[in-house]
Amino acid sequence: MRHRCGRSSGARNRPEYSDLCDAIAWLGAILLPVNWRLSAQEIAYGLADGDPKVVIADVGDQPAIAAMSGSLSAATGFYGLDDH
Repeated sequence: MRHRCGRSSGARNRPEYSDLCDAIAWLGAILLPVNWRLSAQEIAYGLADGDPKVVIADVGDQPAIAAMSGSLSAATGFYGLDDH
């Protein structure tokens, strides 16, 4: 079974996104992108349904992801991309 890696779409226009996609492919993981236009409730549903092991969020999405972290039972890591 391959592990899923959830990612907020706010990271889509960052140079690190290319490296992130390459790393996910290299690990044999599955990318689970989340549309930044969704409401917090829709994002929570998508992530809970996708059951990711790791969640990577853009700095703007980190508060919303932190608020729903309790409902992501399989997630063992939460990582953020920031402007530094």
